[in-house]
Amino acid sequence: MLLLFKKFNIKEEHQAWLFLLPFFVLYLTFTLYPIIGAFLMSLQTGTFTRLEFTGISNYIRLFSDKILLQTLINTFLFVIVSTIVYLFFATIFALWAQNPSRRSTIVRICIYIPSILVISVMTNIWGLIFRPHLGVWSYITQGTFLADFNWFRDPALARWTIVLSTLWWSVGVNMLIIIASLRSIPNELYEAASLDGANEFKQFFSITLPNLYPTYRTLIILQTLASFKLFGQPFLLTGGGPDNLTRSVVLYVYDVGFGARNPGYAAAISVMLMAILIIFTTIQIKLLKKTN
Repeated sequence: MLLLFKKFNIKEEHQAWLFLLPFFVLYLTFTLYPIIGAFLMSLQTGTFTRLEFTGISNYIRLFSDKILLQTLINTFLFVIVSTIVYLFFATIFALWAQNPSRRSTIVRICIYIPSILVISVMTNIWGLIFRPHLGVWSYITQGTFLADFNWFRDPALARWTIVLSTLWWSVGVNMLIIIASLRSIPNELYEAASLDGANEFKQFFSITLPNLYPTYRTLIILQTLASFKLFGQPFLLTGGGPDNLTRSVVLYVYDVGFGARNPGYAAAISVMLMAILIIFTTIQIKLLKKTN
């Protein structure tokens, strides 16, 4: 490629733009164009085959949509709970499996394997576990009051079913990232702390956690963005029920766009969600920088 550039006497500053050109083409095609298209569609009403320009009527409707408000509450609760729970367990597993031994390797493999499964396989597994009267849970707890739990229809359990299934599915990736960060901490720090009489508990809070902070900052932002895009788990496990308590914003966009056949309003919700993500992530970055 460089020989080709020299043959046509292309300057170095122009060569850089040519190398970036494939990225810009893909970015414009698969990111910027859909965003602009979604915004234009949000200003229209009707079906996919017949849309009419109605201005900001879809955005005005957002403020009176009670189901949308419920899905926003559900999504924010999932974001907050999942981020805390997943990072906590990822840290526990990372501390448990960080040493280079055969046992630790087996632990890492067992925890990471679920993350390579596609969402349909993952939800089918958890559907078999918690299926009422037929699942693994009912078989293990048969004869006790625990067997009567309906994990997908009980308002107190449905949300935790989503959290547990997603934890099992995604914690492995966070664990590996934290393990890599743990191994980058110099052993000399722990040796000096041991000589000063610090036990493992004190070493964790005075050495390990401060050194993991940059990693946590990145994982919090990534986990937040991933949690806001929650769709497959409630769609396949609970259908958004009971009483919309597990319906996420993205699932609601799907229901409105393809179920109610109102793509304009679905696009308006998508634009609103994008704005929320930008604002939420910006606030997160600023707050995390201040606590650094």
